[in-house]
Amino acid sequence: MKLLAPSLRLAIVLLGTTAIVSTFFDAATRATINPFNFFGFFTMQSNIIVVIVLAISVFVSFSGRHQSLRLVLARGCATTYIVITGFVYNLLLAGLEGGVSLAWANSVIG
Repeated sequence: MKLLAPSLRLAIVLLGTTAIVSTFFDAATRATINPFNFFGFFTMQSNIIVVIVLAISVFVSFSGRHQSLRLVLARGCATTYIVITGFVYNLLLAGLEGGVSLAWANSVIG
């Protein structure tokens, strides 16, 4: 039971990383990528922050160390960012033309 939360976080890290990388390469096959444009959206930024913070949290948990208050605060901030992204996507943007052409990645990222 002690490894359940770190294992779920690891699954989210792997899924998020796969979705971000897949989206990047899918967009690169359709047009030239402008990194400032691709990574400039809050959706991508919040997903990257979640992946990084949860990866650090997984590393700390599996190494047996205690999670610092800063890491807990960073996890809380990352959670807030991704919840905002999810609300905006699902309430305002879902079903509109454009966006990510990979449906599964769009669901993960948005």
